[in-house]
Amino acid sequence: MFFEWNEKIQLGVIRMDEEHKTLIAFMNALHSLNETNAGKDRVLAKFDELIRYAGKNFADEEAYMKEIAYTKLQNHSYIHRQLMENLQDYRDHFSANAATQLPKELFLLLKGWLT
Repeated sequence: MFFEWNEKIQLGVIRMDEEHKTLIAFMNALHSLNETNAGKDRVLAKFDELIRYAGKNFADEEAYMKEIAYTKLQNHSYIHRQLMENLQDYRDHFSANAATQLPKELFLLLKGWLT
């Protein structure tokens, strides 16, 4: 398994923690497909699911932060946009070139972001 949920990354906000667990499941599935050379179409499909769910999670997080008047919401939103752009860039580059596997750097980015 690429990434396991642990208490160190728990926020204590049930909805957000559940979404993060789902994100980890998407990350693990993408990593597994990538490592087993499952085929570019399957990897891209799972990557697209991860990107869509990350966008949902970010929207939910930002709505929650607005609800609680989180003072660093603007900065956090910027980080979310940057990460979404990075994910889309990795996806587009993988789709457009002959590579059969996503780069290890993508998975380091994913793990680092959530931790």
